[in-house]
Amino acid sequence: FRVVGMDSPTGTIFVRPNKAVGHMLEPSEEGSSTLSSIGNVLTLFVVLERVLAVALPREHETTSVQATVQELCRIGAIWISARDKRHPQNPPKWNRATELQLQQEVMVEDDAAIIRIHSRPPRFPSFSKLQVVSKNDIHGFWVVNKPGGCPSHATVDNGIENVLAVVQQESSLSYATLPQRLDTETTGLLLVATRPSFASYMCQLLASKTKYSQQLEQSSSSNQQEVMVESSSKPMKPITKKYRCLVVVSDNENNSNKKELYHQLCRWRDSRHRVTHYLDASSPAPKRFLDTIPDDETPPSEAKKWQLCQLVVTSVSQPYTVCISSGGSSSNYSSAERLCKALWGENQPVVAVVDPKNHPPKYVLQLEIDFWTGRTHQIRGQLSALGAPIVGDALWWCGESK
Repeated sequence: FRVVGMDSPTGTIFVRPNKAVGHMLEPSEEGSSTLSSIGNVLTLFVVLERVLAVALPREHETTSVQATVQELCRIGAIWISARDKRHPQNPPKWNRATELQLQQEVMVEDDAAIIRIHSRPPRFPSFSKLQVVSKNDIHGFWVVNKPGGCPSHATVDNGIENVLAVVQQESSLSYATLPQRLDTETTGLLLVATRPSFASYMCQLLASKTKYSQQLEQSSSSNQQEVMVESSSKPMKPITKKYRCLVVVSDNENNSNKKELYHQLCRWRDSRHRVTHYLDASSPAPKRFLDTIPDDETPPSEAKKWQLCQLVVTSVSQPYTVCISSGGSSSNYSSAERLCKALWGENQPVVAVVDPKNHPPKYVLQLEIDFWTGRTHQIRGQLSALGAPIVGDALWWCGESK
């Protein structure tokens, strides 16, 4: 076997076999990692153990390599790619390695086989009990209250610490899937389809949501009670996705930014204005959300990468000052100070509003958002583009990361 690549930032290691021989890992003279010949078969556990011991020698000072291999396999951070023997002409497929496979022999005669190891997978808080808000076994769905800090579904480097996996573990469901999802940091209601028919139905509703909203808006003037969706022979009731979020606004010394943005949001709320941006789907994270597509980036070959993003602001709270002078005991905190400490932590230093020119105050607003389109990180990206990023969003907000 030979280590053919390692992505240092994520700790992803790629290992592929040399032809017709099994090896044990040891450094070569050239500095690359190879496996010396010991026969024609090896167990997967031995391969992984030797790879991690050489490729990441400093990662396992407190944890044994054997325990690390078992844990990575348990959470689904190890993948194996191999050709289908029945259809060798097809491209190799990736599958998560199972704990049973660790003790199985690895045949190295397939030069297309690759082992991918995510040696530093993200870990998420475990929760043994998930709040189930509603069940409907007739139609086939559950509604659960997703906690913050946990993914909705499996990630490529962690397959067990997520809401869907917990639902499957706690229930005897033979089928469970997510027709919609929430970001890892987001708390809220999550729909779990427990029947394929309901999953298909929900996917149709979500796909036609924007078209339905447009038809509903057009029909409101004619007092139509039902709107027909072209993809269905029956009238479909409206479906909406509503989010409540806390955003932060940094002011300038004249309070103009806060006032302008607040009044703009209120005007959009009253007029049901569709806030529109264009997402550059090919840009690296954090992706670009722009008001208009740049003229120099719209040749025919580039037009498809821009995705339309629209949302409606349905509610705007009063702005609350949260960046204020701190000091004294918690019992003497004002309501604004308590809110500030709750947002940024008791030990987080808070800039006093004594120098508005160099240290402009911060305000938070609570917004309610109605989706018209559903793009990855859409709310986070659009609100950041407006100058009101979500509090605590480390990706889209360049301020405090908590």
